[in-house]
Amino acid sequence: MSVLLLRANRNEHDADALRARGLDVVVDPYLHIAQVDNPDGAARLLEHLKTGADWLVITSVNALHYWSAQLPSGAIQSALATRTGLRVAAIGEATAEAIRTLGAKDVITPSEGTSRVLATLLADYPAGTVVLPSGSISMRSIPNTLVPQGFTIVEEVVYRTDIVDVPPVTADSLEDHGVEAVVFRSPSAVRAFNRFHQTLPEGIRLVASGPTTADALADAGWTADAIAVDASASALADAVVRALEEPR
Repeated sequence: MSVLLLRANRNEHDADALRARGLDVVVDPYLHIAQVDNPDGAARLLEHLKTGADWLVITSVNALHYWSAQLPSGAIQSALATRTGLRVAAIGEATAEAIRTLGAKDVITPSEGTSRVLATLLADYPAGTVVLPSGSISMRSIPNTLVPQGFTIVEEVVYRTDIVDVPPVTADSLEDHGVEAVVFRSPSAVRAFNRFHQTLPEGIRLVASGPTTADALADAGWTADAIAVDASASALADAVVRALEEPR
């Protein structure tokens, strides 16, 4: 039986975890991610980071990568090294580890890997200035929650996420590729999949990386057969196994 991974990049850890559990994997991106050329915005974020922001919030590895790509080499590391009292937060352990490699310490992560839960967590702290590199379709939970609490959000879009123009290989038929489960790591993945699949083959399992993505599946008229307990590749693979073991 095969499991479909459809996000734009960084499918390797999920694929390894699934294969370690004896499952075959089909990697077929339904999304495309690209840099938004915004060097002035990237520099603005860096300047606030260097000169007094209270928080650096990184919502994804992509946000960090595409922000860093538009700055001089080592700029974020240097800024982190010179700041005392800066708090750093990230969504998901992979994102936290990415910012740790640049020198961040004591990275705060929410119990659930969503911007909504992170925003609620940050709202318990004193209001301050938040540096937030973001994507074109980022959830608005962080500014919508924190601005009314007196926070200042310094945000710039550094990458964009789009549904692929050319239909994915599995768009015509999931059955032809032996797909028995589909993994969704974001609401945007749900929307992309729904673009090419209005109906589902009987018996297909849908697995969500968290409650927010499960809600997106419900909005599309589908039900998550399993929800990962956290956003790690291991937890997601365990959720796939649970879904496949459930009788139909």
